[in-house]
Amino acid sequence: MDYEISYIDEIDKSLFNQFKAAFPSSEWQLEHTQQFIADDHNHLLLAKTGDEVCGFVYYYILDRLDHRQKEILIYEIEVAEKCRQQGVGTSLVERIKEHAAENQISQIWVLTNESNTAAQKLYLKAGASIPNAEDKDVMFLFKV
Repeated sequence: MDYEISYIDEIDKSLFNQFKAAFPSSEWQLEHTQQFIADDHNHLLLAKTGDEVCGFVYYYILDRLDHRQKEILIYEIEVAEKCRQQGVGTSLVERIKEHAAENQISQIWVLTNESNTAAQKLYLKAGASIPNAEDKDVMFLFKV
């Protein structure tokens, strides 16, 4: 499968509709997506084959209070079912790694569920490691 990874710094209605058609389960909104990518700390990459979106990732650049180098948090990565197992997810992560290297960003991190073995395989294949594997991190969620 031939696909192209593009950094999206603006999105028009046509591209947004392609994105939404590929991933209809989320409640995407054009205006919100435009506002999201207008923020320099927010980043969106799309993988496309022709006029069809086959994958995406969005991530955040995080500033640190302690003046250490910035970090990247991968918030969501998704590959359309018919495009899976073809290197799309790995290519999206590799593009983030390139962005980090080009911008002196110290680390990239991502959270996933222990049951999400597909995501874990992707991250390990792309070169991630599990720090403190014996001391599992725990995420808490506050309802507001």
